[in-house]
Order: sequence, then C-alpha cells, then structure tokens
Amino acid sequence: MAYLIGQILLCLLVAALVGGVVGWLLRGLGQRARQEAQAAEWATRLRVAEGETHEVRRARDELARRVDERDAALAQFDSKLASARADLKAQAANVAALQSEAEALTTKAAEFQAANDATARESDRLRSELDGKVALIARLESESKAATARSSELHGKLESSTSESSRLRSELKAVRQAHEHCDERIATLNSRVREVEEQLRRKQAEAASAARSAGRPNWLLSEAPREKDDLKRIWGVGPVLERTMNSLGIYHYRQIAGWSRPDVEWVATQLGAFPDRIERDGWVEQAGRLQAEKYGHRA
Repeated sequence: MAYLIGQILLCLLVAALVGGVVGWLLRGLGQRARQEAQAAEWATRLRVAEGETHEVRRARDELARRVDERDAALAQFDSKLASARADLKAQAANVAALQSEAEALTTKAAEFQAANDATARESDRLRSELDGKVALIARLESESKAATARSSELHGKLESSTSESSRLRSELKAVRQAHEHCDERIATLNSRVREVEEQLRRKQAEAASAARSAGRPNWLLSEAPREKDDLKRIWGVGPVLERTMNSLGIYHYRQIAGWSRPDVEWVATQLGAFPDRIERDGWVEQAGRLQAEKYGHRA
C-alpha cells in the first residue's frame, strides 16, 4: 500500500515536473510570438515613419522651391517698384515744370488781356470823338454846298436878268463871304478840336501823375541810379513790368525786399495787377534772396 502511494506520488511529481517544463516552454513560445508580433508592428511603424519622413522631405523641398520662387518674384517686384517710383518722380517733375509754365502763360495772358482792354477802351473813345468830328465836318460841308448852290443860282439869275445884275452881284458877294466864313469856321473848329485834344491829353497826364503821387511811398527813387538791379530775375516780372517799375522809381532788390502789405497794394495798383499775384509769386522773398546773393547781405 505504501509502495503504491509512493508510486502515485512519484507519478504526480513527474507529471508536475513535465507540466512545469511544458508550461515554461509554452510561455517562452508565447513571449517569442509576442516579441515577433511587436517586432513586425515596429517594422510596420518604421516603414510608415520612413514614408512620412519621405513625404515631409518632399513637402519641405517643394516648400523651399516655392519660397525660392516667391523670393525671385519679390525681387522682380521690388525692381519694378523702384523703376515705377523713378518714373513717378520724373513725371512729377514734368508736371511741376508744366504747371510753372502754365502759370507764367496765364500771367502773360492776363497782362495781354488787360492791355488789350485798355487799348479797346481808348479806341472806343477816339472813335466816338472822331464820329463827332465827322458829323461836324459833314454839317459844315452841307452848309458849304448850300452856299455853293446859292452862288450858282445867283450866277444864273445874273445871266438871265441884266436889270438885277447889281443886286445879284451884291448877293453873290454876300454868298462868297458866307462861303469864306464857313471855310474859316471849319478851320477854326479844327484848330479848336486839336486844342481840346491837347488839353484832354494834358489833363489825363496830370490825373495819372496825381494818382501816382497820391500815397507815394518815400522809398521810391526820384531819379534813375547809375547802376540798377535786374528785376527780371524775379519770377513773374517781365521786361514790360520792369520798365513800369523803373518809371515808378523802383530799381533795386532792397526796395522790393522791404515792402510791407500797404506797399504791395500800392505797387499792385500802379502796375494794374493784383496784390495776391505779388504775394503768390513771392516777389519780396525772391528780392531778399537776390539781394543777399548779389551783395552778400539782405536788405
């Protein structure tokens, strides 16, 4: 009985030992399978990562190519922008020059229009006076023709009637005297017309002189100096304005550089211009610069 129990226990021990060995082997096989599965999974992940890395590298290369293209386009745009800015500056300079020329032409046109208006007014006045003179001469000529007709009539009566010869001679003499009187009257009227025209011119000259003398500034020169400045160097002053300013007694830059607002208005009135034009063209400032440039100091 004890022997049988011992055999059973031995069998159980052997069976347990065999089971442990088998279990240990099975466990090793499972772990190896799991390791192989994990290795396969990591290999798959590695291949996916390599594919993603390749895609990233390709995307990076594409992005770098696009950046290079964008940099080249930006450089080309900067070049075009610089060229456009240079063209714009050149066009702005041309526009400024054209505006200056347009202002100068406008000023000259205004001066020409003012001179033309003054000439037209003077022409209308002279035409009116001439019409009056023509009417007077026509009336006198009519009277002369009437006297001549009367003289002819008297001559006819003298030839047809001898008895009235003395009377007709007397009337003829009177008619001739009247005719001569008419001629003398015409000559007297013409002389009177010339005298009236001369008086009118003197009065106009006196009125113009009085207008210029009224409120005349004390900085004007009464006589022309030996040396005078070139006033045409001032923008807006031409040869005609320079001669007019010289006639007023303005010869030097220092006179213009010292103008006050009342002086500007007085000069504008004498020149037939607007004070805004003198201020807009900057005559006073230009004269100061020209004075400093020529004499080394401002007025």
